[in-house]
Amino acid sequence: MSMMKSRLGKAFATLLLSGLPLFCLAESPVDPLIGIWRHANFVQIADGLVVRKYEFTDGSILEYRTDGTWRSNEPPHQSSGTYRPMSDGRIESTITASDFPNQIGYTSRKLATVRDQTLTLVTEYDEEAMKVFAARPDGTRPKSMTVTSTFRKIPASK
Repeated sequence: MSMMKSRLGKAFATLLLSGLPLFCLAESPVDPLIGIWRHANFVQIADGLVVRKYEFTDGSILEYRTDGTWRSNEPPHQSSGTYRPMSDGRIESTITASDFPNQIGYTSRKLATVRDQTLTLVTEYDEEAMKVFAARPDGTRPKSMTVTSTFRKIPASK
């Protein structure tokens, strides 16, 4: 059961990272983001309470490319899409392929901070955005949620 919960949690993380709300970079809107990033940890806070928190040890990666595309490989799940800088410094991301068909076509914005060799993505969901998620067994959903994922840059091979 614990292994099942872990896989479901990681699948949920893939959904969240692949394309839901807010991107703003500390430096230029695109250059620091380009590269391959290894997923280090994930924290999900719903209605002010930590509901998921874990370290990644499975080699999960997120790649941003200069051609405006991204891909996520979080075994056993994969997704990819496009992104574009916005005039206010955020990046808009759209999922074009995913193991989860209901994700395809979803567009979002993520707050992104790149410092040294660390990428932090923060996704915030309000009550309206929460409607894309399945309801709890009692039929309710959180009123708000924040997901923070941290990545470490994988050095480019020569």
